[in-house]
Amino acid sequence: FLFARERPARGPGKKRGSVCARGEAKMAARQGGVFVTSKRSDGTIEKELFSPQCMKQNAMAITNGRTVTAIAGGIFSGILGLTGLQGALCYFLYMALFSATLLMKLGLKYQPYFTSWSQVCIDGLFSSITTYILFWTLAYNSVHVF
Repeated sequence: FLFARERPARGPGKKRGSVCARGEAKMAARQGGVFVTSKRSDGTIEKELFSPQCMKQNAMAITNGRTVTAIAGGIFSGILGLTGLQGALCYFLYMALFSATLLMKLGLKYQPYFTSWSQVCIDGLFSSITTYILFWTLAYNSVHVF
């Protein structure tokens, strides 16, 4: 997955992958960029600029990752023959593994890519549960019933 964040420009018009360049972030500030303020423990206030385009792209990347994880996990659970509560609890195990993998990929520093910790770990947790159930029952029926 490629996550977008504000990064210094590499030269005139050069961008790497889907990472937002500084020029795009400055343009976003003029056209409705989002400033997020936070208060540090020493009492100072810190402001950060987030580009709405980058934030939307990052949210879509997490949603797509959770969907792919739900498909693969549903097929795996169905092939293993898990039923009932065991299969349902495996969904949360797969999503926890996805979140842990994502945090490791980000180097435990979510701030350049996301506004909060919950956006990485909790948002969209239940959005792909129906996809998981669909592929779980499909794989289970294909292997164990038919």
